[in-house]
Amino acid sequence: MKISKIIFSRLCFYFYSNKLVFVLFSLGCFMCAISFTYFYGNTMPSKLLPSKENNINYFEFSINNSEDFSKLFSNDVLVSDEVADIRFYHTFENNELPKNLQDESSSYFKLSAGLISEDHIFQEKGRIEFTEEENQNGENVVILPQDYNMMAIQLGDEITLCGCKFEVIGFHAGWDQLIIPQKTMQNLNIGIDSFALYMKNGVSREESEKFISEVNSCVSVAQVISSPLEMYNAAQRQDSGIMVLLSVVYIISITSFMFLMKFMVDKSRRENIIYSIVGATKKKVVSILLAESVTITAIISFLAVFVHILFYESFFSQINTEQGIIYNANDYFLITAFMIMLSLLTSIPFVFSYMKCSIVENKNKYNL
Repeated sequence: MKISKIIFSRLCFYFYSNKLVFVLFSLGCFMCAISFTYFYGNTMPSKLLPSKENNINYFEFSINNSEDFSKLFSNDVLVSDEVADIRFYHTFENNELPKNLQDESSSYFKLSAGLISEDHIFQEKGRIEFTEEENQNGENVVILPQDYNMMAIQLGDEITLCGCKFEVIGFHAGWDQLIIPQKTMQNLNIGIDSFALYMKNGVSREESEKFISEVNSCVSVAQVISSPLEMYNAAQRQDSGIMVLLSVVYIISITSFMFLMKFMVDKSRRENIIYSIVGATKKKVVSILLAESVTITAIISFLAVFVHILFYESFFSQINTEQGIIYNANDYFLITAFMIMLSLLTSIPFVFSYMKCSIVENKNKYNL
């Protein structure tokens, strides 16, 4: 309670000693806090990721043992209302490919079938979608990747895949998938060794974990090749590096106002020496100095956070680098805690300056 009163009286003393300097110092710290809050949301990978829905809606799994296509395609978890597109893959054995492709690694090309939404494949030439008749009848038609190995193949040519003749109806912009109708894949009676899904909407970390668990419960998954969860984890690992960079920028920014802080420290130095003369230990005086710094930073940080929350929709969200960036209570708490911690770091030179002088030296210096 006594320390609180001392800190409050010292802050009042700073203000009344030179109002302009105190206001400039407070305004500078406020702008640093606002800038730190803005750049936190606009540079932290874990904050930017949810704003990019197209990047967090893709899953890919490999299967322990090849599964039957019909069994997988009738699975309620895999073919649900939440799934926008699904593809099942069969990795070719070397002898299942045309002769001119058999020199390639057997794992290079995949036979692909599923919903095959036009949103996720891009046309090079010919068709990139199957007719209703081709889908229903399971006709032997194929859309090839625009790979250099396919250059000799023309639209309308026939190629042999898995022992069956297929007519080439188009080329897509991918590099490894040979796409055929769902029914055709079923008729070939070949094993599926991996599959990929595009969800209709972006998936949160919790939703990703839940979906992976559901897939594991109904399919013998060997490996999660790709998922939003992995992207969230990767973004989180990058956060620490970005946070260090932001901290350095914040310290550099707030250091520019240290000459103003020096004014306040000089104003209180005489008072600090009096504390020492009347029996206060250096540790006690330092604790007052640090508590003072924490109090100023906390007040300014809370004000900056309040302003950011109050004007987020009307102003700050309009100048974000990405749409959909969301701040929550944990973010604001972390921002405030970091700013307080960094302000303590900037106080170290002044604390060191006080500590290195003896009471006698300080007393003689200020004619006490």
